[in-house]
Amino acid sequence: MRVIWVIALGLALSAAATAASGRPALRVTDLQPFTVHGWRFDSGEHLRIIIVTKRRVERTLDAGSRGAFTLKVRGVSVGRCGQYSVRAYGPSGLRAGIKSPPQSCAVPLAP
Repeated sequence: MRVIWVIALGLALSAAATAASGRPALRVTDLQPFTVHGWRFDSGEHLRIIIVTKRRVERTLDAGSRGAFTLKVRGVSVGRCGQYSVRAYGPSGLRAGIKSPPQSCAVPLAP
């Protein structure tokens, strides 16, 4: 029983260390206007952000003093059943990416 507890504790600590490892991350916070928030990049790092929906949009920006940014991109639309992906690249080799979750968008059945 003690061995199982030690293994469980080790896995929990490992997961916590991985979550706090400082790997860059992205989150889409709004679809109108399309807004991306990124964090855990190097302070002031020059980043290239690529957003792919029906078309590809590329922007560059500098991360803030805490390594975070928020980017609002007007003119990018994601429909109700639309998909998107966002990638961020920095010259130091840091990168992050996110894809929209799969949507279930079946055609409604006729009455």
